[in-house]
Amino acid sequence: MTVENNMSESIAEFRRFSRFYTKHISLLAKGLLKTRFSLTQARILYELTNHEQLTASDIINELSIDPGHLSHILSNFEKEDLLCKVRSKSDSRRRILNLKVPFFTTS
Repeated sequence: MTVENNMSESIAEFRRFSRFYTKHISLLAKGLLKTRFSLTQARILYELTNHEQLTASDIINELSIDPGHLSHILSNFEKEDLLCKVRSKSDSRRRILNLKVPFFTTS
């Protein structure tokens, strides 16, 4: 295994732990300083930026967030022109969530 592959695996493992721990201690319920977004909103923006074909159900499962709370946040993102919902080609009941401007990058 190369050093680069080992580093990539370590980074991925750390991110998995960080996401698990963030959920475990309910950190998403607290605010994020020096930004207009709460920590929950910032985490949703991060997930939307770093995953393709994401739906509201995916976010609910990943972040263990209340569906009503997520709906409210996504509606606000739409009103602020940050988010658009696109009907899935494979299942017209599903809406794919796309940010109009990426907020975070994994590189």
